[in-house]
Amino acid sequence: MDPASSASTALAGLIPGSSLNIEGLTESCPDQTSHLLADRELLAELKSDGFVGVRYEIFCNELAAYGRPVMRRWLITGEIYRRCAERGRPVKGWEELRELLREDTDAREQLAHDAVAAGLQHFHRHALSGGRWDPEGGASLRSYFVGAIILVFKDTHARWAREYQHRQREVLGGTGADIDTWLPLVEVGADMEGDVVGEDIVTDFLSTLEETNRRIVELRIEGHGPAEIASRLGMPADRVRARLYRLRRALRGSQLWEEAQP
Repeated sequence: MDPASSASTALAGLIPGSSLNIEGLTESCPDQTSHLLADRELLAELKSDGFVGVRYEIFCNELAAYGRPVMRRWLITGEIYRRCAERGRPVKGWEELRELLREDTDAREQLAHDAVAAGLQHFHRHALSGGRWDPEGGASLRSYFVGAIILVFKDTHARWAREYQHRQREVLGGTGADIDTWLPLVEVGADMEGDVVGEDIVTDFLSTLEETNRRIVELRIEGHGPAEIASRLGMPADRVRARLYRLRRALRGSQLWEEAQP
């Protein structure tokens, strides 16, 4: 048997079957005490390896495979933001990105990946190497790991948001023009008077839209924010933000955009 298979078998033997209630983070198994003792044995095995090597890599991969779907679900429901607030680490400005994370699988996957990676680093540094995890506390290694993700999520979210906005501006700025001048589907209202070509592009784009989407863009051009647009059109603000996001992507992928490239 190769080392990886042997290590995997050892890990499987040390972690008894259990199920985790994602919303409540409560473990359920026939014998909770036995489960925590098994976690203690697992930790001792990993510590004897110096928290390196094949067994530790398998352990981390299993934690990551467990943590990613939890994060995907929590990003869709908003549960992660509630839990961060409960821990005294509220995430600012997340409402603006809530609908994006619901609608965009790639954005959600990237943030979930970043959160799990940051959580693993924190978990290694504090719970494992730092010796802070204690089965007497009643939390399994899995639950403690998810707790680590929650603790670092505020900073992770801020980094992800900055990088996401930077990537969007790089893409949207492909023409070298002032984004806020000729593209109204960004964060602020645009003054179209200063750029005739940009006005033509947006006018042509508007002609391709159905009525509701056209009104959303027109109101955005006039300088109205998502909340005010939502109030005027009688629809949720999150839905307006989601439509603006999709419209921005649609414009970026349109022939009009391609023809505007130098």
